[in-house]
Amino acid sequence: MQDWLQSAGHCANIMNPLHAELGAAAAVSGTDARIYWAQVFARPREP
Repeated sequence: MQDWLQSAGHCANIMNPLHAELGAAAAVSGTDARIYWAQVFARPREP
């Protein structure tokens, strides 16, 4: 999380007031055991 907040692009997405929902996931590489993270920001659709 600290790395995301120190990245201008990621921080802008995290702090965007239009985003009301967040999805996050992690995956571990089978070859070198590196951890990869993904994040998705969204808001509900207007009716």
